[in-house]
Amino acid sequence: MFCKKCGARIPDDHTRFCQSCGEPVVHEKPGPSKTEKILWIVIGVMILVAAFALLRNQPNSSSVKSLSSPRLNLNPGTATNTQKTHPVFHREVSAPPPPPASSTTPVQTPSSILYKALVKGLAGSRYSIEVKYLQQKKSFRVKATILYDNQPREVYLNAFSRFFAICYGDRTQSLIVAAISLKQENGTPLMTMGIGQKVAAIMPASTWRQFSNMGPSLLNWVRNHEVKNPSSPEMACYFKQNAEF
Repeated sequence: MFCKKCGARIPDDHTRFCQSCGEPVVHEKPGPSKTEKILWIVIGVMILVAAFALLRNQPNSSSVKSLSSPRLNLNPGTATNTQKTHPVFHREVSAPPPPPASSTTPVQTPSSILYKALVKGLAGSRYSIEVKYLQQKKSFRVKATILYDNQPREVYLNAFSRFFAICYGDRTQSLIVAAISLKQENGTPLMTMGIGQKVAAIMPASTWRQFSNMGPSLLNWVRNHEVKNPSSPEMACYFKQNAEF
């Protein structure tokens, strides 16, 4: 290596200044030799040739797909291959058997028994029923409302009598009061009857059962035994008619 300024020879690569003129010496890193450059060019060409050969030998994906994928017909029952036709079989699956019936039956409470009997007795009318059990007094309070729909008055009186016959006819439950009303669509009451525990106690069970088909007789009996100003509705027998119908 020689000094670029004076041309003196630089003894080695570690010399920082020229010994002849004192010029700083810049040591340049040697680049690759000519042989190395040729070697790298040959390696690159070989890699390109190998990659081209691999791509040329790889099968076309579209042709493979056309050979392996079945062609579907418009008929949903079969699927057709390019070579063979294979029917699609549908397996029939039967529904599971119903679960066995429970050995336990719903608990029948006195309230539910009385309610079902009243529903049956008032069948054919538009009505609402409320059966409430008073735990402290161990007795029931029953209320019902029938909607007036232009039937003869005897129809409603017979429904009233069936209501009371069911509530008191068998004497199997203790009722404080049973009240039933006939109302118009707008809620205006036309007739209300209520019988309490003390009044019902003086009537034999057979009498209450007879009232089930004797509406006018029930109406007359209630009028004759009506308590005008009862101290408690639980012990009252009252009849109230606000409008003729």
